[in-house]
Amino acid sequence: MVLASFLVVVNGGIRVAANMFYPATVTFSDRVGDNITSDAATTGTHSYTNGGSAKLECGFYEVSSDLVLKQLAGPLPRYLAFSMTPITPSGAPTGTLQERNIFMNIHNILSMPVGTGKNALASFKTSVGELKLMPITKWIDPTTYATQVFVSRTGNVWTVTADPGTPPGPGDVAALTTTKGYKESLVGLYHTPFEITVTCPTCP
Repeated sequence: MVLASFLVVVNGGIRVAANMFYPATVTFSDRVGDNITSDAATTGTHSYTNGGSAKLECGFYEVSSDLVLKQLAGPLPRYLAFSMTPITPSGAPTGTLQERNIFMNIHNILSMPVGTGKNALASFKTSVGELKLMPITKWIDPTTYATQVFVSRTGNVWTVTADPGTPPGPGDVAALTTTKGYKESLVGLYHTPFEITVTCPTCP
């Protein structure tokens, strides 16, 4: 099922404008060495599907062209697993994390033509901050660390990878940031390799 919503105000009146939502299934490859993985060890499945008892929003928004995976409401039976060892600084958070307040965003990939690939921005929210694979120089020097994900599309299947890379190409280095008030600060840099496959039968 394809959903549409959001309101826009035009000349003092309100009308509904289409922001189509296309439900999808996100499947983590959970490769050896990946630092962002699924909860398959607990649930027995590597896949996250829109709706259902897990109350997930999983799919593409047409206006932004973004892929979103997020938890809509409790109870929270699903989680993403993070293995975190900081590149720098040494005092940044370290260890394993089961994040049940799931939020993942892969930016601007719905509109990719079939048979193409490109670099894209990605982010994950965690209880210790937001992991961002983005070449923003105040956080990540793109001449030293390779960041961004690489996305390829075949039919209605997208493959997203974050693997060690060479600057300025795609890579696996993410900046962990926190926000207090209106100020966003860098907490640390991390290697965050992962791979997902996204299937969306109704996508254009």
